[in-house]
Amino acid sequence: MKKEQQAEIARSITGSNLSTIAIISKVKYVTKTTREKIGPEINQMVQERNLPFDKAFPLIKDGFNEIATKYSMDPAVLFWIYMDWKKDYNQ
Repeated sequence: MKKEQQAEIARSITGSNLSTIAIISKVKYVTKTTREKIGPEINQMVQERNLPFDKAFPLIKDGFNEIATKYSMDPAVLFWIYMDWKKDYNQ
């Protein structure tokens, strides 16, 4: 999948107003350490709902946005980072 498509999906799911270029740019600068912290935090919220992410997201959106604020990032960037983490850790 192209980066532009990933950005569009992240934007549409989270309701972000960031441009495609801004999302892609911000994702590049998230450190590995931050990525490794974010994944488990979000995954725990999803697992507590015992639903796939797309079904759990409306129920965890407030917590998801709190994590985005905690790490000073847009929710679309957080979504992208989480999806990458899931892929990298076979979650």
